[in-house]
Amino acid sequence: MASQKDTFNAKWNETSTNYFVSLMVEEVKKGNRTSCTFNKTGWKNIRIAFNNKIGFQYTQVQLRNKHNKLRIQYGSFKKLLGQSGFGWDNVNKKVTVDDPSIWELHLKDNNEWAKFKKDGFPIYLELCIIFGGTYATGEQAIGTGQNLPEGFGDHHLDEEGFTPANPSTPVHDNHNLDRTPNTKRRKKSNQYNLTTTCKTIEDMIKSSSATSQPPVNPYSVAAVVTILLEIPELDDGLYTKGVDKACASAKWREAFITSTFERRNALLRNL
Repeated sequence: MASQKDTFNAKWNETSTNYFVSLMVEEVKKGNRTSCTFNKTGWKNIRIAFNNKIGFQYTQVQLRNKHNKLRIQYGSFKKLLGQSGFGWDNVNKKVTVDDPSIWELHLKDNNEWAKFKKDGFPIYLELCIIFGGTYATGEQAIGTGQNLPEGFGDHHLDEEGFTPANPSTPVHDNHNLDRTPNTKRRKKSNQYNLTTTCKTIEDMIKSSSATSQPPVNPYSVAAVVTILLEIPELDDGLYTKGVDKACASAKWREAFITSTFERRNALLRNL
């Protein structure tokens, strides 16, 4: 057991957080997610891989704490997207609004959403995979800014105790991200796009885990078919053309899946 003087404050930055998230996604694909967390094998795999990459011995408790913080962020972001006038730009991973002035009203009661306004939430779809189907929705389950732990945003580094191991190449944060301006989307269309995308990813992950197959391409023909089947009042002709195009062009599949509801209809009409 490490002595007290060997214990320091662990710092989470954007890069280490993204790596941690990627490891959790892999364990979901392997079928190691339980109803609300990971089983013993899953946590062991995550801890070993993460510590080998980072070069410090994070404990399972520290990793679980980070997991819980991400779960709170995920719930808070879901609550934000549930507000009238807010939507999601799946290409730029940004929040879209019908009227920019609505931010001021909502930030008064939910100051943690300021980070989402500034930076978006690039890992949201990955968190859909990790927490989808395990996170209770609704006002009571999600909570507000008063319930969030200090250091909610990764621009404030999360600090917890850890024990140093053999140093490896350090993981550095990079805040000089390209900020692409958002474009307006209609609320209804963005909700449809986001819900469909998350559901498609979750269903593919569940299918992959159950059959022990390799990870599924999120831009596969099956993903396009899933979306086509959920488009209201889509006629058989456009459905058939969409499936044929998905089979013929990987670029079209990716463009179709990442587009908004209106843009998807436009892509189908132009076939």
